[in-house]
Amino acid sequence: MSFAVQAANPSHQFSRPRGIVRPAFLLCGMWLSAAVSGCGGGRSPGVLADADRINEIQRLNDENQRLKTELAQKNDQLAEQAATIATLRGLEGDRSLDRVVHVAGIRIDRLSGGYDDNRDGIDDGVVVYVLPVDQFGGPMRASGSAGVTILNLTQANKPSVILDRNFSVDELGQMWYGTFLSSHYTIKLPWESGGSDAAVDRVTPAGQRGASSGVSPARPPAREITVVVTFTDLLTGSVHTAQQVVKVTGYAESANQP
Repeated sequence: MSFAVQAANPSHQFSRPRGIVRPAFLLCGMWLSAAVSGCGGGRSPGVLADADRINEIQRLNDENQRLKTELAQKNDQLAEQAATIATLRGLEGDRSLDRVVHVAGIRIDRLSGGYDDNRDGIDDGVVVYVLPVDQFGGPMRASGSAGVTILNLTQANKPSVILDRNFSVDELGQMWYGTFLSSHYTIKLPWESGGSDAAVDRVTPAGQRGASSGVSPARPPAREITVVVTFTDLLTGSVHTAQQVVKVTGYAESANQP
């Protein structure tokens, strides 16, 4: 009787609980996944960060070496230039640096003086013609900067500065005028207010004298003014000075009395 029951139900002898079979398959799958991941060569975030740091350090070392090389090359160039300058300064005889044409001084042309743009008989300012000259006394166009000071020295006990202007290399370069017969820097200076000389009045922005702006006409502070020009040669750095007394028109003695 018992034999018939077992034969009718043969699965009872060999069946396993389902709850045991599924965890076994899950554990096996997880193990295989981990194994495949390890064998595939993947790196953890910590390993990646270390590799990036190593690459950055190498890059910085390479950059540092490049900068050191460039600095050494520049130092060599400066040393070579310094040696060349020292050699030139040490030349003697026919090869002396002094024999090269260079600026030896400046001249203020005799035509310098007052200018009257609106032709009302009163000079609007002073124009100065400045010419650099070489060691042979010939004119030459030389790049440089300039300073111009206009003085009133007619009263020995009360000298005064009328104007004081400085011009850069670029500014002065735009003032050069050169022809077959004449070459010079043309420096035009209108009278202006605010100077140390109380006789100098303000000029309108257009440089014209007009009552519409309510500004009094500017007049020369004296019949004669002293022009002092300082020129600094761009090439050699040498400084040259010239001074000249020029005449201006339109000085009114009554207008300049205290």
